[in-house]
Amino acid sequence: MDFSIRLMTPEERAFAYTQDQQTLHSSGCIGHLRVDMDTNGKGFFSSWDTHSPSLKDDSFMAEFDKLINELRSNEDLGGILMNRNSMASFCRAIPESAITEDGRNFGFRLDTEEHTYMLRLNPHKGEYNAYIYAYDRELLDMFMEPQQEVEQEGPITVLVVPPQDFPYVKEIDPGLKSLQQEVDGWIEAVYPFEDQVAIICNEEGKMNGMAPNRALYDEDGQVYDIVAGQFLVVGLTEDNFGSLSPEQIKKFSDRFHSPEGFMRVGNQILVFPIDPPVEKDSVMDKLKTQQASHKKVTPVKKHKEEIR
Repeated sequence: MDFSIRLMTPEERAFAYTQDQQTLHSSGCIGHLRVDMDTNGKGFFSSWDTHSPSLKDDSFMAEFDKLINELRSNEDLGGILMNRNSMASFCRAIPESAITEDGRNFGFRLDTEEHTYMLRLNPHKGEYNAYIYAYDRELLDMFMEPQQEVEQEGPITVLVVPPQDFPYVKEIDPGLKSLQQEVDGWIEAVYPFEDQVAIICNEEGKMNGMAPNRALYDEDGQVYDIVAGQFLVVGLTEDNFGSLSPEQIKKFSDRFHSPEGFMRVGNQILVFPIDPPVEKDSVMDKLKTQQASHKKVTPVKKHKEEIR
């Protein structure tokens, strides 16, 4: 059986645990196997939990069964799942594979052509000895890619599109934290246009009840999705997010210029332009404006009441 195995990176460690349902679904997690090697360390009692039933097809099941049998029987692989003693020897021979501070859990990533398996191994008596999380490899890599730090020097020029307001150009740092701050949470990158641009939005915007912002349309002009919450339009470099060109800024400023409102009528969603809220000037703002324009404010004289 052809596969590669390597140490798990710090960014990958979370994927060797059960995360929230949205993350499990978006990252292509098919399910996970939990293994107990019994008191004597030579058993193999396992249970399986499915997370994405649509991804658990016959092809995956055949590969998974073959993989587990290989890890249990092939001594050339270091005896990863042969028994608890062989697992302990394998893990402790590679101390940098430890993924927890107490040194009791060790992490490895195993890749086949179509699937990724995150192995969390714990060669200690009285505990579950292995958790194996299975993923659709392409979905997992796509999910993890936008969460990585963007390596680019200097700020990038992006278009910020807030709900119920006009878009504006802004320079931001290209790192993950900056992108997350702009969309108020974990980011998701979508590519609805042929142009070399991406929309960066909040991955859980709809789930968290963020305000509907702008609609996305298919080739026939029909709405197929609505972006929730503030989002960015960013340029694309060869392997990262980058600055928009002046032409792209003009094009997508026009594309998203009008704030939109939404109304469901039957099975359809109606999209209509709305006016952004107008902020009223405070009294102090008015006084400052008058002072700046050298206009004098004439006080109103109070008339004394006539005594008759």
